[in-house]
Amino acid sequence: MPKFVDHAQFDSNLFHLKVGRVELNEEDMSSLDKNPSLEDVLQQAHSSGYRLVYVFAPPRPSNAAIPKAVLPGLLVDVKTTYSVSLFSFDYAALCQKAFRTPGIRIRKHVVGSGLSNGLKQLAIDSGVYSRFKVDKDVPNEGFEGMFGAWISNSVNRTLADEVFIAYESTDDACSEELGFISVRKVGNSVSIGLLAVSDKARRRGIAYALLSRAMIWALEELGGDDKATATVVTQGANAPACACYERFGFQKETVQEVYHTWLPKHLTSPMVPADQANPIPFCKQHFTGKELVYATQVINSGLDSAANFTMQCAAKIQELIGGDSERVIMVPSGTAALEMAALLCELQPGDEVILPSYTFSSTANCFVLRGVVPVFVDVKFADLNIDETLIEAAITEKTKAICCVHYAGIPCEMDTICEIAKKHNLFVIEDAAQGFLSTYKGRQLGTIGDFGCYSFHYTKNIICGEGGALSINRNRKMAGRAMVLWEKGTNRYDFMMGKIDKYHWIDLGSSYVPNELSCAVLWAQLEHVDDISARRRANFAVYMDGLQDIAAKGI
Repeated sequence: MPKFVDHAQFDSNLFHLKVGRVELNEEDMSSLDKNPSLEDVLQQAHSSGYRLVYVFAPPRPSNAAIPKAVLPGLLVDVKTTYSVSLFSFDYAALCQKAFRTPGIRIRKHVVGSGLSNGLKQLAIDSGVYSRFKVDKDVPNEGFEGMFGAWISNSVNRTLADEVFIAYESTDDACSEELGFISVRKVGNSVSIGLLAVSDKARRRGIAYALLSRAMIWALEELGGDDKATATVVTQGANAPACACYERFGFQKETVQEVYHTWLPKHLTSPMVPADQANPIPFCKQHFTGKELVYATQVINSGLDSAANFTMQCAAKIQELIGGDSERVIMVPSGTAALEMAALLCELQPGDEVILPSYTFSSTANCFVLRGVVPVFVDVKFADLNIDETLIEAAITEKTKAICCVHYAGIPCEMDTICEIAKKHNLFVIEDAAQGFLSTYKGRQLGTIGDFGCYSFHYTKNIICGEGGALSINRNRKMAGRAMVLWEKGTNRYDFMMGKIDKYHWIDLGSSYVPNELSCAVLWAQLEHVDDISARRRANFAVYMDGLQDIAAKGI
């Protein structure tokens, strides 16, 4: 483990705060908690006045598993390195692309001609996917200063050997700058620094033309070396750039996680008075850093609904809860899951459903919307769950279901509740909004009754802002009907699966298909569900230990 952080002078000057960096190797990753631990190193950095520390995980092959170690701070980037053999290109084809793309002319930047405002703005705009833009705590003026300095140092040849600029061209006259690329020779390789294309000039082949011009220069510089390569490093979140390089012929070689660790004792929230600089956060979310990466993929792919992330989340949740879950369906919220369960029970106006007297409004609303009468049963003081000993006395000939709420993830007495339900032929709906991955006698909450309703609201342990899931248990016919309700009462799901050639309105339903963006965020959480749960359990243990004395006094 490095004993000290390395000082990042350039970044410190730009951001007007003390910035450092820590580079970890594979041995460090397996001993993050050993002396000196990474926490010790960061604490020392904090004592030395550092406010921001970049922590770099070791580069790994692009197909290697993501390390399980949980590093401090926000994962803001997955640096992706691409390379290609220069001799995989056809020189004539490169010339065709570089010099004959309609409407543009590519020229070398002339040393000493200065930096235009257009080039500087192109450089700043190219950083939209960078880790310095993703991290909202980085001062915006520092971000703009960084990319402005980058292009400035490129055109004066400090960071580049050549800069090629694409201009709008009409009748051989060059006007507006549409893009640029910087290149530098490093040994027997050529490194691409910045590639930028104006938003309004996209889809005109400018990026390919600039890459082709850069490869022509590289072949001219390294033409005698049959092992010569070109390399480029970009952000994993920059899906358009990654796709562009891959289509051009570059192969992904390595990826490297980068974490921004803000040392919190030096930070004061602008929303908090100075004398309350370090409040205890309420409902603090744990992010993995992949949320933005996956959300960007969705935006770049066209914002489809019921697409890859939606289906991946449903499959992953069903894998996690196992048990008797026949099907898991992703929905926009825990409330929507409850509404679907109420529809599937075919409750009629005047029917009754037993509920706990202490719960969120959604638990009752989903039934009231169907004209059902909620019958409230008192809760137990010890865990605020429904008192199972009072349920049977509340049952009448109109009772059709019991909806139990696992308050704060603490399970209700499901054996007793299910026994009562079986005796009276009632549905059991588990409101497990707060109980995702909690268990009752080894069984996952939400899989014990007929339906399990989960929430991924931003206040929950696993989150996507707004989101939910419905588990349908031990009833294949009900699972099939659920897909009709999910798709506004149509059999569109069967159509999308290729089972029918057209779809129709055939039943009740509503728009219960979730936003694919929400599922992209949720997928990032589900990938690291064990790590997030471990961190939350550690926080819980601290509270339990620290509050023992108060609890002993009965407070």
